[in-house]
Amino acid sequence: MTTPAGWYDDGSGRRRWWDGGRWTEHFEAASATPVATAQPVGYAYARAQVPLDQPLYGATFGEAIGRFWTKYATFDGRASASEYWWALLFVVLLCWVPLLNLAMIIPAIAVGVRRLHDANHSGLNYLFVLIPLVGSIILIVLLCGATDPAGRRFDIQARYGYPPPTYPPTSPGRPQ
Repeated sequence: MTTPAGWYDDGSGRRRWWDGGRWTEHFEAASATPVATAQPVGYAYARAQVPLDQPLYGATFGEAIGRFWTKYATFDGRASASEYWWALLFVVLLCWVPLLNLAMIIPAIAVGVRRLHDANHSGLNYLFVLIPLVGSIILIVLLCGATDPAGRRFDIQARYGYPPPTYPPTSPGRPQ
């Protein structure tokens, strides 16, 4: 039984032509494109590709706080439940610092409005908080709502005339 002819690693790290019976003096040409070594792969790469105007589902505490400050006064777009609740925890933990407390008012309202958008509610529903006691309960119920794909209408792309992204993301070989 013989090994079929083709390019094989000859043991020295180079690819060499095997003619079916012996090694020839032909070596495979070196690749002209450099190999990227520091690119994120797998899960980290997929998470790095989520645009800021899209919700980051399953966000960690650090990711949520980073997006909380990056989107300081952005009321367009959506925020996932994990983004909202991690940001709320951050605000509650640091509410005793007076100057920081004042700096977090606008981004806290902004992430709440974006969370309402993700549940397909208008951001104006945040004004329920102005109704004593009952309004806060209504707002909490709305913020706890499940993600609704129809909330795409609040995405920045959809608002300014660009087609919204497909939801859920499709992959090759998966029926639509």
